[in-house]
Amino acid sequence: MYPGVTINGLHPGAVATEIFQGVPWLMKIILGIVSWPFLVYAYEGTQTTLHVAISKKLEGVTGKYFADCKAS
Repeated sequence: MYPGVTINGLHPGAVATEIFQGVPWLMKIILGIVSWPFLVYAYEGTQTTLHVAISKKLEGVTGKYFADCKAS
């Protein structure tokens, strides 16, 4: 419909942010213990987004879902 426009979806991963900064301290500790093994730093979380947005290898690729910089 629109030449040159591609649409892809992605998941950056579970990124460690300050989203729970307003949560009571006990809940923060519990959430931290439970979620820590799954979290990545912000730098790592941006990699898939940047890859999909600017990679020359993906020019013309559309309708894909990306996680960890790979289409699945």
